[in-house]
Amino acid sequence: MKKLYALLALLLAFTLLLGACAKPAQDDASDAPGDDVQQMQPDDTLEQPDAPDAPKEDAPQTAVFTAAVLEAGEKTLLVEPAEGSAELASADRISVGLTAGAAVLDVDGEPCTLADIRVGDTVEITYSGMIEESYPAQITAQRIAVTAGAGPEPLLLTPVEGEWVDAASITVERVTVEQSDDAFILRALGDLEKVELARVYFDAEKQDYVQKDLLWMTDLWDAGSELAVVEKTPLDGPNLAISWQDEYGERERRLVLPLKVKTGDTLTRSVMITSYLPPFTPVELSAQVDSEGNGTAAVETGQYRGVDAFGFAPTKTEIVCRMNYDLDGCGRKESVQLLRLWDEYDQYSFALRVVKNGVNYDSGVVTGDLDGGGTAYNVQLPRYCPQLWLADLNGDNLVEIYFGGDMASDDYAFSVWTVGRSGLELVAVDGQPYIPARVVSFEDRTVKLEQTIYVLGTYRGTSSYCFGPTDTLEQLDAYWQVESTFALRLVKALPVVMSDNTQTSLPAGTQLYVTATDASSVVFFKTDAGLTGSFAIDQAEDGYSWLIAGESESAYFEVLPYAG
Repeated sequence: MKKLYALLALLLAFTLLLGACAKPAQDDASDAPGDDVQQMQPDDTLEQPDAPDAPKEDAPQTAVFTAAVLEAGEKTLLVEPAEGSAELASADRISVGLTAGAAVLDVDGEPCTLADIRVGDTVEITYSGMIEESYPAQITAQRIAVTAGAGPEPLLLTPVEGEWVDAASITVERVTVEQSDDAFILRALGDLEKVELARVYFDAEKQDYVQKDLLWMTDLWDAGSELAVVEKTPLDGPNLAISWQDEYGERERRLVLPLKVKTGDTLTRSVMITSYLPPFTPVELSAQVDSEGNGTAAVETGQYRGVDAFGFAPTKTEIVCRMNYDLDGCGRKESVQLLRLWDEYDQYSFALRVVKNGVNYDSGVVTGDLDGGGTAYNVQLPRYCPQLWLADLNGDNLVEIYFGGDMASDDYAFSVWTVGRSGLELVAVDGQPYIPARVVSFEDRTVKLEQTIYVLGTYRGTSSYCFGPTDTLEQLDAYWQVESTFALRLVKALPVVMSDNTQTSLPAGTQLYVTATDASSVVFFKTDAGLTGSFAIDQAEDGYSWLIAGESESAYFEVLPYAG
């Protein structure tokens, strides 16, 4: 019972204490004189609770600055703040990321992505004002807007080294170069699309120039716009190239070569633009038609200049294949076309056409200067199995056109053409406008031809040709090489000259094989015993058989196979 009384007394005392503490301060002040009571004033050291219903402002703080883009990626930008900005005082390099839902706008105010922003663009960046102290510094942007696009800034390249040269052309059809004291200026002569300026290197394995660094690019380079490039590339290995998308949708490429130029006694530095062409790999344009003329059609074109293989004017001209290539180094591609010609008798044959600057140049009757007299030559057109090759045999980066095909049976016509200022030009082959042969292959800057040969039972012979110093096709092999598997057996002694230049006669019963001939005066042989030599032949009056030592060829051999 005493414990209960003690507990009640304790609770009563605690209740009285609480009542005294909770009494409002203004009630005390109203009952007592002002001089007798010390008023409580707000103090910074005392925590003042917020009113329960007071509204809170939650709008985030923002800061805005202008910067130049140094690197552009898919998720971040590396920028340099503009002069005078508070951000530049904090860091000269800032990595900019994006908040969720951040706005990215191009120079026209249209939505874009970070990947669309280019190095050199000027951007306005809105962010929270918080900069993470690192290098580069880091911020998260709420908005990025491109205010100015990247212009053609000067590029620092490798200084020139090398020997002096006597002259240098510095102009091509699409882009010109202007030399100043410390830079060269590239200028577009017409509007160019998808332009790129890049460092390149020559890959010996690929036999081509391969891009190393993309230095500058633009979707549209307006006519007259200039690109200033300071310093030059080394002479011993040009490593600067400019390229653009041509009218065919293909990429035109040009090497920019720095040169030290000597004009009289004045030594200056200059640059030139040359065709950006790797060593050309021979290309065969497939006719896409069989020997019967079956195949997918071509695009109908304007009338062919000349007559068909049968001597009639074509009533319809079709393109069965084409290739676009800069044949003359002018800086603009020509169109090389294989045509199929149809006449009024429903006969077809094939012809060559080159389109240069919108003008058609056709094979057929052409005016050549093969004999120095400007004679008009009738170049034979194939009736079947046409062949059209592009190749650069002399390595001058100017491609020749090799054209021919089957005239009838296995009789072929082969002609060579180049493209110059006057259009399609015929090249002499052994001093003739064409030779009766067809293309077998192109190897080591040579073309191997196959010719029908009717000499002592042989049927085909091959020989290799190349371009000589006078820009004519010259025979490398003095004779047509024959791979004959038919053994000729002598029925009487044959006078021959052995390989050691001794004269003798092969006895009757000897078996020999024809290995080579010029198809006009001499035949080379080897025997079963491995002896080699030659003997002379002359054309008989009938025009297809041969005489040996004044006698018919059939008088010397047991059997001569039919060669035609």
